[in-house]
Formats: sequence, C-alpha cells, structure tokens
Amino acid sequence: MPTRWPRGGSPDWPLTIGPMVKAAERRANINYHRKIEDLVAAVDALGAHRQVDADRLGAVGVCLGAGYALHTAARQPALRAAGTVVGYYRDVPAMRAADPDGFQAKVDQGIAARKRYEDDGEVVMIPAAALDGDAAMTLQSTYDYYATPRAGVPNYTNAFAVMSREHFLTFDVQNVAPQVDIPVAMVHSENGLSPAWARKFHANLPNARPIHWLDGPNQTAFYDDDGLVAQAANHLAAHFKQHL
Repeated sequence: MPTRWPRGGSPDWPLTIGPMVKAAERRANINYHRKIEDLVAAVDALGAHRQVDADRLGAVGVCLGAGYALHTAARQPALRAAGTVVGYYRDVPAMRAADPDGFQAKVDQGIAARKRYEDDGEVVMIPAAALDGDAAMTLQSTYDYYATPRAGVPNYTNAFAVMSREHFLTFDVQNVAPQVDIPVAMVHSENGLSPAWARKFHANLPNARPIHWLDGPNQTAFYDDDGLVAQAANHLAAHFKQHL
C-alpha cells in the first residue's frame, strides 16, 4: 500500500510571469460550492471512461477533503462507498456560537476581499500557515507541514486568498451526514482535528461503520507518516474491497 497520499497539482508553471501569478492567486481562493461541482463532474467523467467500471466508484477524503468527498457522495449517486482520514468535520453553527462577532468579522473580511478582486483584480493574500499574524492555519503542526518543504510540490505556495473566507468559513460538513446513505469508513485520531466533531458526524450517518481510531501525534502526521498512512490506507482498502 502507499505510504504517502497522492498529491495533486499541475505542471511547474513559470509563476514569475504576471498572468500566471494571477492564476496562482486565484487558485488560492477556496469556494466549496465550485469544488463540489467539480468533483461531481469528475465522477461522471471517470464513470464514462471505457477502462473504468462505473458500478465500482468510491471516494476518499483527507482532512477538509473529507467534507468535499462526503458532500459529493450526497449529490453523486454513482459513488457506492466513501472513506475519510482525519476528516475536518466542520460544525459551523458551533463555530459561530463560540465567537459570533469574530466569526462574522472574518466572513465580512472575505466578502470585502472578493469585492476588491471584482473591482480591480487585486487578490489580497495572507499565509496559508503561520505562527504569527493573520493566517488561515496557526497550529504548530499545520505550520510544520504547510510552511515547510513537507507540503511542497512544484507549484505550491504557502498562500491563502482572503476572499476564501466568505465561503471557507461557512462550509458546514456536519449538515450533510444524514444525506450520505452509502457505506462510509472513517479513520480518525484523538490527536486529529476535533475528534468530538468526528463522533458527532458519525452518529448522524445512516450507514456508517465503526470509527477506526489510530494513535498519531497530530493531524498532519496522517498526511505523510509512513506507518500512519499505511494503516489508514489498508483499512480503507479493505472497506472498498467489501463494498465496491
């Protein structure tokens, strides 16, 4: 089994060229509506390929990708099973309740940044991961991964478009659980992101298998630690072998 999750990315574009810089900045904008639309369409395209058995399609998501995969599964009947690894099962009502003014202020910041982009084409950027100042991720473990060569692929930049906050912060994963009626295997850790939210999501799935708990030091260890990746991948392989 693999000991690293596949890494996405496009070729090594010459990002010093102006138009390509703007393209890279726009790619740093996260809009979950569009991501899910893309994934639904990707499943259709995959199922239409002559070398693919359209009756045996599944989806796997890691971290926030779990939310995208599960929302796709709720909308895409071609998917027959799903799996997640240390999913970030965002609970937006709980996040709002914890800090109503601070939460809305960041959403408003995203809206203002999006309007600025629409007006003059400027993409306001902050680090994706940093330990000081404004950043999308501020935990030590996320900094150690996303702000170092660990997360590096040729076209990766440690950057986050502030306009993403309009949609990223309002992306709720908990609300889709009752709609995912295919077999779901969840791999999580007490040291991963929000284990309580993982349990809450699992409790609302209509067709869930027991959560497979693994012992890891933090969230990002499940992205590239050989042993943890192998354990998670082996568990999901058995799940898909049974249900696809």
